[in-house]
Amino acid sequence: AMDAFARRIVAHFGGTVTGASEADVAIRNASRLGDLVAVLEQRPAWAAWDNSTACTLPDLADTSATVALGLSLEYHCMNMRYFTCELIPAECRQSLSDQADYALSVHAMEHDWNSTHQCYYKGRLIYAQPRRSVPANGSACVVSRDPLTTALTDEGYQAMLRQGDARNIVVFTRRVAIEGLGYEIRDEAGFEALALSPPLSMFDLRAILQAATATWLCLRGPDAVCEVVAETAEGSTSGYGGASADLAWRTWAFAALGGLVLVSLLCAW
Repeated sequence: AMDAFARRIVAHFGGTVTGASEADVAIRNASRLGDLVAVLEQRPAWAAWDNSTACTLPDLADTSATVALGLSLEYHCMNMRYFTCELIPAECRQSLSDQADYALSVHAMEHDWNSTHQCYYKGRLIYAQPRRSVPANGSACVVSRDPLTTALTDEGYQAMLRQGDARNIVVFTRRVAIEGLGYEIRDEAGFEALALSPPLSMFDLRAILQAATATWLCLRGPDAVCEVVAETAEGSTSGYGGASADLAWRTWAFAALGGLVLVSLLCAW
């Protein structure tokens, strides 16, 4: 009968054995792991195949998976179209699993979300898809088409732009403003208008959001009050009402000066 190791190899490729006797014959004829991989890559009829689970990084990868993780990174980083793995964000370099999550998901995005399902490389089984579990507040290291969970990075933003759906861009931008920058939205119309003409990069998006604190965003203060940042004529902030207060002060100053001149003329008369 097929042993547990062989079943695990089949499962790694997204297969579930349905014809045990045929599977036993195929496995006995495979003298090496590479031979068995060649059989499984043909998706034989003695198993049911689910590509969505093939080569998926396990949620709890143990230390024994270190070599497989390293090879997974090596293969997919070498086969990127545009992205370079040197740009994996710092928050996703805390572990090999996080790095693999980011690299594998970006690789999938670059290939129109079609995983290569490259499960075998340099004589070892590797991973082609990131972990499937996603924290409730989104995953910092998985780029996806879901605006609620994709990484809040430039690659996550590019995943939204590629879809061309303004609704997704609104949701993603809201997360950047609230989760990433700590802002509150006080003008929904102004906020959503950004999605109609979104910038081309995450850097530009953050810059626009930071500049919008005087119009349709505000910063939640320690007393839970939404503090609107007012701009002065020089573009800086003022705790005394900004440019409008400065203009009012100048108006009263000139009025007072005019009054003094008038009194002086009357006295001289």
